[in-house]
Amino acid sequence: MFAGHISFHTPVAQDLSNLDAIIATLSPFADPANSGITQFTNGFVVEQTHLPDGRETLPFVCSTTGIVVCFWGRIDNRDTVLQKLAIKANPHNAAIVLAAYQKWGVKFAENFQGDFAIAIYDPRENHLIFARDIFGAKPIYYAPHDDGICFANSIPTLRKLVPFQLQRSHEWMAKFILSPFAPMHHEKTAFETVIKVAPGHVVVINADKTIAKIDLSDWDEATTVVTQRDPKNVTAHRNALEAAIASRIDNTHPMGVENSGGLDSTSIIALLAKQMTKPVPDGMISFSRISASREEQCIQDMNALVGIKNAHMESPTNDDPIETITQDLAVLGFPACYGCEISLSLLATAAQKYNIKTMFTGFGGDEVATNYGELISVEYIQRRDYRGLWQFIPGHFLKKPFRFIAQILLNGRDKNQQTNIEADAQYEIDTHLLDQDIVDQYDLEATQRAEWFDVLNHHSINSEIVNGTLTQPFIDARMHDHTLFGNAYGIEYRWPLWDVRIVENYLRTPSIEKVGPKRVWRYLHRRAVDDILPASIVWQNSKHMGKPIMTRDIRNAKTQCYNEMARELLDDLHPDLVKLVNVKRLSQQIDAASKRMNGEVDEEDTFYWERVHNLYSLNLWCHQD
Repeated sequence: MFAGHISFHTPVAQDLSNLDAIIATLSPFADPANSGITQFTNGFVVEQTHLPDGRETLPFVCSTTGIVVCFWGRIDNRDTVLQKLAIKANPHNAAIVLAAYQKWGVKFAENFQGDFAIAIYDPRENHLIFARDIFGAKPIYYAPHDDGICFANSIPTLRKLVPFQLQRSHEWMAKFILSPFAPMHHEKTAFETVIKVAPGHVVVINADKTIAKIDLSDWDEATTVVTQRDPKNVTAHRNALEAAIASRIDNTHPMGVENSGGLDSTSIIALLAKQMTKPVPDGMISFSRISASREEQCIQDMNALVGIKNAHMESPTNDDPIETITQDLAVLGFPACYGCEISLSLLATAAQKYNIKTMFTGFGGDEVATNYGELISVEYIQRRDYRGLWQFIPGHFLKKPFRFIAQILLNGRDKNQQTNIEADAQYEIDTHLLDQDIVDQYDLEATQRAEWFDVLNHHSINSEIVNGTLTQPFIDARMHDHTLFGNAYGIEYRWPLWDVRIVENYLRTPSIEKVGPKRVWRYLHRRAVDDILPASIVWQNSKHMGKPIMTRDIRNAKTQCYNEMARELLDDLHPDLVKLVNVKRLSQQIDAASKRMNGEVDEEDTFYWERVHNLYSLNLWCHQD
């Protein structure tokens, strides 16, 4: 991680003791493997790492040009880049970045694949450059002021740098009350004057404070049409998976894996087990959150299959919500839109008990690598391939003609899709805790409805991925939240399924490979991992893992806890939130939740907890200033 303060025309005076405090915020619960400070007349930069990367001093400064390079992450196509640069040695990544910048200029990052955040200060040009990888695994925030720029990988660090008080964004807070997904944005943040570098972008800030933004993304959504499946496509997918694992594997430390028992996470575990050099019992530890009845057995079966001996499971029913909120705010510096898939206590166990430096997760599967391919019927109808559509239709031969005709009349869509979307959108409108005047002020209902119905705008599997999924800020938000949670304990999160090679290969694979006969979804990936996973996982019909683990007693205890938090909010709502919150609706929901305690466990209980949790987080954040 790194942070800095650059003033383009005036000297920057910085107290050394404050620099130590800045470094301490980079990873609050772990000591770095290496750290350093570079100071110069018009600024300074601090950097630290948790994994040795070949650099003796941090940050890296070119001895001839004075160019300062900060690098956090990996370059997965190092060999290709070194060949393009005609470099025969094996330099560290920051040196490769410098050489790439000197050869290709500000568009240097378009040659890189991997997870990375980069900052370059070039004193010759007197400009500052930021770059993030295509998926946005690692964040960069910056705040312009007077004559310069403060920047950091996290908000708590940035707050130590800026010479002014950061102002919370009321629009961001309003959207967060509506839904934690609503304020997610590639550039806008929870603070008025803080900007995030968008994923897959280079940002150049010049001495005259002009800012140039270069988009490096270039996905090809063209659909390859064939009528026969080819085993070579399955092999290509498997090869891409294995290459993604090989780029991320850490054979020097024990590795952590998030194991849900589902197809995505178990695929990662099985592929790691095949490639790691240490015996699995010594080199891989499993971490899980159990929330459904079948999960524990699936997790245990997978651990037994590959030989994992150290497995940690916990239930979210045991969480202390206030402790979770407090930790989230300490690490992120603002309310968590996503939160951590495993608790921070499990991350602490991973770091402190096992010295884990990398945590692998299966996030990214549903989005691309193991995408369901549900728009294939739309594709068939768009190109009038009725023979292909007929083979795709499941069911008894007497009923199949009626299903076939229905699919044509519905243009390949699920007959209940629009109705279900409408119901979900209306539910959000009816239950959110935001004052209606604020909803109208920011036109949030229309904005949210457009988001809900966006899925209907796409007419092919690839179009939905390229123009839908890959443009969504939830990917960036989830990845950088987990990056910061892990880094707080000295752990690098790794997402093998968010790999350029996998995504590009999936997009160029014919659609017929992605969905099997009679609607076997995720067909390409299932066949690619069929030899390394149990059939019960590979070929299970859905992601449904059984009934939620929630007894009435547990539900009532959690509801009681959240009712107390909600009443505390009514008594101590921050002035900035008083005009945003629909207090009457909150009171009504407290009463409704109390009444439900006499009945069976209801899905509405979970939604109520989430609304109170988010509002409490927002309120505590406001009170911290």
